[in-house]
Amino acid sequence: MALAREPAIQVDRDILPIFAVTREDRPQPTSFRGTGFLLAGPVLVTCWHCVHEPLSEEQKYGVIRETDGGYEVSELADLARDTNGTDLALARVSFGPSADFQLSETDAALGTDVWSFGYPLTDVHRKEDGRLTFQLNPRFLQGYVTRSFRHQ
Repeated sequence: MALAREPAIQVDRDILPIFAVTREDRPQPTSFRGTGFLLAGPVLVTCWHCVHEPLSEEQKYGVIRETDGGYEVSELADLARDTNGTDLALARVSFGPSADFQLSETDAALGTDVWSFGYPLTDVHRKEDGRLTFQLNPRFLQGYVTRSFRHQ
């Protein structure tokens, strides 16, 4: 007898790279800034240190989602730091989530299985015509909680 496996979550649909992008009809990425994830509705959660720098008049923050043969960009609208002053930020995007990520209401107990996924190893290359290209190199880490940690 075979056991049914749960379908794999496509985390790259809801965990997205953040870029500074041009303010154009078809925004173009100019620099990689970090990673965020979609939560309930069109809410993106990220770290404040990824999006706190003021951008030039020609740029805005955006996330990129791959599509068949390309990508689509969504601006980070209503970008705001967590009111408690932590290293969290929220923004509204035009994408909706497909996975059902939720923030826990309790601390993770010792031994709890945890994982992380993001794009810390994104490569930036300049083509001969001067345009920038990006190679997203996702990283998935899996482990478990080994100790408590409180950041002041």
